[in-house]
Amino acid sequence: TAGLCASVGVILTTFRNDDLPRGGAGAGALSVRALLASDEFANMTTENLFTLDGDALEGATREQVRKQVGEGVARIDAALEQMHPEAHRRLGALELSIAEKEAGLR
Repeated sequence: TAGLCASVGVILTTFRNDDLPRGGAGAGALSVRALLASDEFANMTTENLFTLDGDALEGATREQVRKQVGEGVARIDAALEQMHPEAHRRLGALELSIAEKEAGLR
């Protein structure tokens, strides 16, 4: 799960930058939390885990790793909600533009 935490950290760091324009409620906007829970994020994280340390995955399939990624994101989201409810609320309210979403998935 270290790779998953690193991916979440990169996404959150990207969107803490006050210089980025805020997405607003336009077409295609979604929240940071929605991005972290998205299939696109799970797929990207899964591919990154295989690219960075595929040998350590001990023969796991992409489907198995992707399932673990989704479960890991859900655990992180639940822990954040419990330990830092205001931050959790803000991540749910902070809307990203399509460009911001794309930047977060690179």
